[in-house]
Amino acid sequence: MRLGWKCTLLMGVAMLCGCSTSSTYTRINAFELEVPSAPDMHGANGYMNPGESNWRISGDINIHKEEGLHRGGYGVNSTSCKLGSCDRIHLPQEKVHDSFVRKNMDYFSGDIEYLTKSGSSRDAIDQNAGGMFSFGIAYRQGALIHAGFGINTKYFEMGATLGLWGQYRHLTYRATKYSCHRDVFPANFYAYQDDEDKEIYEEHYTDYDDATTIVGTYGGYLSAYYGPMFLTFSASIYTPVMTLTTSDSYYRFRNMEEDMPKVITEYFTFGYRISKMVEVHAGASNMLGEFEGWHWGATGGVSFYL
Repeated sequence: MRLGWKCTLLMGVAMLCGCSTSSTYTRINAFELEVPSAPDMHGANGYMNPGESNWRISGDINIHKEEGLHRGGYGVNSTSCKLGSCDRIHLPQEKVHDSFVRKNMDYFSGDIEYLTKSGSSRDAIDQNAGGMFSFGIAYRQGALIHAGFGINTKYFEMGATLGLWGQYRHLTYRATKYSCHRDVFPANFYAYQDDEDKEIYEEHYTDYDDATTIVGTYGGYLSAYYGPMFLTFSASIYTPVMTLTTSDSYYRFRNMEEDMPKVITEYFTFGYRISKMVEVHAGASNMLGEFEGWHWGATGGVSFYL
C-alpha cells in the first residue's frame, strides 16, 4: 500500500514540475577528409639464393605538398523521419559536398621485414628462380602489418602484397541536427493538448572527428636489377574509412556510409647496394584514385640487411 502511495506522489510531482524527452537525427551536409599516401610494399630489390633468409630494417622520408583531391560529391536520398512524438519531417534529396585533402607532410616511415626464398642452399650455385615470402611490421602514419608473395629470379622479381593498416585519420564535417523536444508531464496540461510543448529544432554546426581506423591494403611490385643496382615499381591501394565515432547514443548519421574512393599510390624507386648489408634508394611517388589528377611526391631512404 505504501509503495502505491509513493508512486502516485512521484507522478504528481513530475506533472507539477514537468520533464522532457528528445530524439535527434543528424544529416551530413559537407565533409573534408585527410587522405595519406598508401604505404610502399615491395620485394627483396635483388637476387636471393634459394634457401636464403634476411632481415631488413628500413627508414624513409616521404615528401609531398598539400593538395585537394576533388570528386563530384555524393547524392543523399530524400528521407522521412519520425522524431519521438513530434510530427514526421521530410528531408529532400540533396548533395553532400566532399573534399579529400593530401596534407603537407615531410614524414618518416620505418619498417622491419623478414624475407625468405624457397629452395635449398645447395642450389645457390644454379641461381634458380624460386618463390619468395616476406612479412613485416612498419610505421607509416599508424602501425602497419604486411606480407608479400612472389618469385625471385636472377635479374627480376615480381609479387603481390597485403597489409592491415591502423591509420590515423582527421575528419572535419558540417551537419544539420534535427531535434524533437516534448514535455512528457508538462506543468500546463492544456499546452500539451495544443502541441505548444512539442517542437522540432534545427541546428547547423561544424565539428571534427579524429580516429584511428583499420583499413586493408593490397598491391603488387616488379623489380629489375643488375649487379648492385635495381629499379622497382610498386603500387598499393586502400579505401578510407568514413564512419564517425560518437558517444551520443541518439546520434544517427544516416548518410555517412557512402562508398569512399580508392586511393592508389605508385612508387618508382632507384637503388644501389653499397655493400651486402647497406642499400640506399630514392624515387618518386604518385597518388591517384577515384578523384581528379595525379599528385606527385618524393621519397628516399636507407635499408640494412642482417
